Amino acid sequence: MRFIAMARNRPIRHTKRPPLRGPRKGLALGLVVISLGILTALGLGLLSVGYGARRQAIAAKADLAAMLAAEAGYEKAVFWMSEQQDMLSALQQGVAGTSGRVSFPDSSSSYQISLFTFAGTRPVFRVSCLGRSGVFERKVDVLVVQAISGWDMGMCRVPTSATQTSPVSFTTGEVIDMPVSINERNEYPDQRDIHIIGSPRFKKPVAMGESRRTTGGSDKYYGVMSLFEDGIYFDQPKTRVTDEKTVQKKIDRFRDSTKAEYRYKPVGQAAVSNRQSAVQLEFFVKNGVGSVRVTNNCTVRGVKHDQDWKTYD
Repeated sequence: MRFIAMARNRPIRHTKRPPLRGPRKGLALGLVVISLGILTALGLGLLSVGYGARRQAIAAKADLAAMLAAEAGYEKAVFWMSEQQDMLSALQQGVAGTSGRVSFPDSSSSYQISLFTFAGTRPVFRVSCLGRSGVFERKVDVLVVQAISGWDMGMCRVPTSATQTSPVSFTTGEVIDMPVSINERNEYPDQRDIHIIGSPRFKKPVAMGESRRTTGGSDKYYGVMSLFEDGIYFDQPKTRVTDEKTVQKKIDRFRDSTKAEYRYKPVGQAAVSNRQSAVQLEFFVKNGVGSVRVTNNCTVRGVKHDQDWKTYD
């Protein structure tokens, strides 16, 4: 005989746990307070890290702005120097621009140009710039030498009349140990503006106002590139070394910086026809030392020939 057990549906009883009392209730409350404290500390730590990172970013930005402002002041100072006909005269006369300011929305810069020393016969200038942004300051202090100055060559031609010039060539055996600058002549057809016969040596940089190639694309300098030991640079701005105003400024500066007893005023002698008053400079070497003897109130006689190219003093 088989028996099948039948399950009975019995009601489920739900029993309530008694509330926490005594030490167990205090332990739970303490865990909640500790958890809230830890979360609060973590939140404050994250806020502090974020605030510190923001402050560092702001400080780095301000420091960089101060540095860029100082460099901008330097660039402005050098650009102003490049526009002057004679920097020494500009400094001596206190021309506006020897000091200045550059302003930006979040920074500013002030600069000062001064004469530092002489390297041989070449003046060395000092450009000091101070950039500011907020509480940050950065300084740029640079010594600069004028690339094209009054001791450099300005042209490769000499005047033969009031309106014409003739080329002057550099030839084999010559060593040109000085910077050279040749301005663009703008002639047609376009030719090389520096005249070379043979193989002279150019030991210092050569700056050319013209391009290396003609408008048709041919290379005008292909055969002479090896002569320029310190490089040759094309498409350079015009130098004003030979400008009449530049020369006059240098003469005035030399006169004004010379003691009164050495400011010669030549007077021509009335007994000489076609006279021109002059000051004689006599260069000579004595005991291995080069010297110059200056004689005031000399007179030269101008000799006029029938053609300009035959005219000599």
